[in-house]
Formats: sequence, C-alpha cells, structure tokens
Amino acid sequence: MTAKNKGFTLVEVLVAIIIVMILATYSVLKYTETIYEGENKKAKAQMEVIAGAYKTYLMEYPEEPLSGQVTYDATNKKCMASKAAEGGGTASFYCGKPDIDGSKYIFTLGAPAETPSCGASLVTMTSREGAKVGENYGSGYCAYIDRFGGAKDGVVSGS
Repeated sequence: MTAKNKGFTLVEVLVAIIIVMILATYSVLKYTETIYEGENKKAKAQMEVIAGAYKTYLMEYPEEPLSGQVTYDATNKKCMASKAAEGGGTASFYCGKPDIDGSKYIFTLGAPAETPSCGASLVTMTSREGAKVGENYGSGYCAYIDRFGGAKDGVVSGS
C-alpha cells in the first residue's frame, strides 16, 4: 500500500491566494466608491436645504438677491452670501446646520460663469480643489438644483 499526500500543492495555494487578493482589491475599491457616493448624496441633500432656505429668503427679500459662494456663520447659525445689488455687502439666511465649511464641496448661489451646463440654477455645487471625492465627482463634476427643485448632475465646461 502506498500513502497518499492529503495536502495542497504550492501551485494550488498560490492560485487560491491570488483569487482572494483579486476579490479583496475589488471589494475595497467598490467600498471606497460607495463611500464617495454617500458623501455626494449627503452634499446634494445639503444643497437642496440651502436652495429651500434661499427660496424662503427671496420671498422675504425679493429685491435683494444673493450670489456667490455660501459660507456658514456658526455664531449666528446662518448661511451667508454676497448681495448681488449695488452696495454689495453680505446677507444671511437660516439654512439649518449644514457642513459647508468642512465639506469637500463648494456651494454657490446661482450658476458660476464657468459652469454653463449647471446653468439656470438656484444653487450649484462643485468639488473643492484637491478634495478626495472619487472619480465620478472630481474636477469636472458639478450638481445643481433644476427649475423643478430636484438635484441634477452636470459637467463643468472646459473639464
């Protein structure tokens, strides 16, 4: 009688390790992209809150539209933006407690000149320079509130 080896060969073990490594790499990449998707959806929700708050502001002060980048004043717990009218200055409106300043995204009232595909919008969102936002939301990405109030995706021109 001969004794049979009941172990695995080196080739079988290497093939199994390679398969596990491929599956692990794919899983990590999908997980990372899912995190970016979630952050983007959260930022779009913040954009919708800002748009709703700005619409309320415009109902109260229709002669004083605002423009430019939105910042959050933690002391007064309000969003701030520049007045579009002559004389300038800034004005504030209540917008909940958004994570604007710590965000990976920049929120702008109206469509910035460099984002015509996000044109005719109330609020536009673009990613900050150098922010880790995933390949789908990089330098060419923008989102905006359309005329029906829904968040849409667009592309920054020249990207």
